[in-house]
Amino acid sequence: MSEVTGEIKQIACGRRKPNMTRKEYNDHRFRVHGALSDAEEASPYKYIQTPIFDAAFGARLGGLNLNHAWVGRDDVTELTFRGWDHLKQVFSSNWVKTKLGPDGPLFADFETTMALLATEEPVPLPYEMRPTADDGFATVATYFLATPDNERHGCAVQDKVQTLLVRALSENARQEVYKVEVNVGITSSHFDLNAYFGGGNNPQYCLVYKLFMKSAASVPYVRKAQAKFEILARDALDFSTSFIVFGKEALVLDHGRGIRFDSKRQPMFDDTEYFNAVSHLDMK
Repeated sequence: MSEVTGEIKQIACGRRKPNMTRKEYNDHRFRVHGALSDAEEASPYKYIQTPIFDAAFGARLGGLNLNHAWVGRDDVTELTFRGWDHLKQVFSSNWVKTKLGPDGPLFADFETTMALLATEEPVPLPYEMRPTADDGFATVATYFLATPDNERHGCAVQDKVQTLLVRALSENARQEVYKVEVNVGITSSHFDLNAYFGGGNNPQYCLVYKLFMKSAASVPYVRKAQAKFEILARDALDFSTSFIVFGKEALVLDHGRGIRFDSKRQPMFDDTEYFNAVSHLDMK
C-alpha cells in the first residue's frame, strides 16, 4: 500500500499489571504517565486516555462460555502525531527512553496489550444528533474489529463492513450515538508498535470504530446495534476476537487547541446513570 502522509494515530487497549486496583491504575495512568507525556522534547500532538467502565468480549472457540486469556481491559490510549517524522522524533527521544518508557512497567500488563497504527476518518451518519460533550470529554464505545486472517490493513475491510455498522446504528441507536469515527489500520517500516506496547502474540485488529454516545445510559442501545451488526458482518469479521469497550474520555493534552496536561481533568465516573439504564431484558 502507498505510504500514509498526514496525521498518524497509535491506539492501544491495555490491562493493568498484577496487584493493582483499577483506581490505582487510572490514577497512575493519568496523573503520572499523563504528566510525563507533556514534555517539550517528546510530546504527541494529541493524547486521550479512556478509562473503561464496562466491556464485552467474544468467546474463545472450543467449549462453553470460554474466555480468552487476554480478556479484561482497563483503558484505551489514543496518541496522535503530525506525521511519521514527528512519531519517530518522539519515540527516539531521550525523554521517552529514560522517563516515559520506564514508567510503563509501573502500571501495564504488556503481554496482553492490543495495539495498532491507524489513520482516523469521520463516518457519515444518515441522521443528525446534537453532541452531548466536548471533544476529549465524551462517553464513548470503542469497537475493535478483527478478521479471521489477522488482517492489519483496514481499507478493504472497511469497504465491506462500514455501511453495515451505520445501518445497525441507524436502526437501533440513532437517538444515542451522535458521532462515529473510524481508525483504519495501517502498517509501516517506520515503527514497530508491538515492540513498544507489547502484545505481539495477541490477535491483530484492522479497524477500530469509536462511537460517541449521549451518555452511559446509551450502552444497551449500542449493544443492540452491535448484535445486529455482527449478524450482518459475520462473513467478513472474526467476532471471537473482536470486542467492544465503554469508557469516559480523559483528555491528557491537545497541542492543536493549546491544551496542556492538567491533573484536574482526570474523569471520575459516577456509575449511577449506567446501572439505572434500561435493561437489555426489557428491550424488544
